Amino acid sequence: MIIYNTQSPQKALYLVGANILATVQKHKISESSVQRLHEKYNEAYDSISFSYFMYALDWLFLLGSISMNNNGHIQICS
Repeated sequence: MIIYNTQSPQKALYLVGANILATVQKHKISESSVQRLHEKYNEAYDSISFSYFMYALDWLFLLGSISMNNNGHIQICS
């Protein structure tokens, strides 16, 4: 759920998206594969499925917060 899920509020996409951005900042990642970023996320926060992680990346992409480079790696937009 994008905004709020009463059963699992920690899975709200805006919160997962914020946690992804925090993970990137914490580990000073300039670019990363999706799989590596998912692993780092699951080390730092409650583990989420890969598909749900992809929903959060889609959310960040729609917001213009991330992009994908020619190598297929995720980058934070400045």
